[in-house]
Amino acid sequence: MMVKKVLAVLLVMVILLAVGSAAAAEEGYYFGENRQDASEQGVNGWYYMYSTDYNKGDSFDTATFKECVMGNTTWQAWGGPQQWRPAETDEELGVDPGNFWFRIDEEGRIAAGANITAAVKWVAPESGTYKVSGKYWGGSPADAVSSGYGDGVTYSIYHDTSRLFSDLSGLEGEIPIEEAKTFDLTVTMEAGQALFFISDPNEVTWDNPFWSIDIVPSAEEPAEEPAEEPVGEEPAAEEPAEANPETGDPGILFAMAALAVSGATLLVQKRRK
Repeated sequence: MMVKKVLAVLLVMVILLAVGSAAAAEEGYYFGENRQDASEQGVNGWYYMYSTDYNKGDSFDTATFKECVMGNTTWQAWGGPQQWRPAETDEELGVDPGNFWFRIDEEGRIAAGANITAAVKWVAPESGTYKVSGKYWGGSPADAVSSGYGDGVTYSIYHDTSRLFSDLSGLEGEIPIEEAKTFDLTVTMEAGQALFFISDPNEVTWDNPFWSIDIVPSAEEPAEEPAEEPVGEEPAAEEPAEANPETGDPGILFAMAALAVSGATLLVQKRRK
């Protein structure tokens, strides 16, 4: 009876490890498409930002970004619910009071006007490798394009101050979500480092860009250029990579299960002797 209990306990431990690993693999950080409450700074590592720099193309200085504050003087919020806006007053920004376009919300809109750039920042809670993927859409509105002054939006992703991705898009009108463009990156980060998802409006600052962002811890290493082998020498044999039990590798789990069963079997045989 004791042997059966030991076997049962070992098998339950293996099952719990497998379930825990699968659950850990599904944990992540998300923005856009109403998956993240965007009403408070810092929740799940998300921060809502602005910069008075704009039209920087693929060379944006992320040090210029500041945290937004809640207010009700931005366009579409006059007298209504408070929304994110720059910390300066309209007068300090030199914009028409209560009538300039700035919006960051749960739908994924990261949009700014009046010579301001909007961004969402995510801060890594711990060191590791992260899978950063998602999509972006929107751009210059149709009336701007038809009037001949729609110049699209520069969508960029930065790791602290290093640019990872940049694309000028939405030049011919707002791209529908069904035709959204995608990105898929693997980034190694230290705890406290940040990713910036930036919508630079360029010259014409009346755009409507959206983002949908997924950030998930990953065991995958960032892609690197293969090292060149010395000429005339045989390439060195690669050592097989060791599996990490924390990643939920099925091979590891089966091996652990087999070990548990083997141990229990030995106990049974010993007891019979």
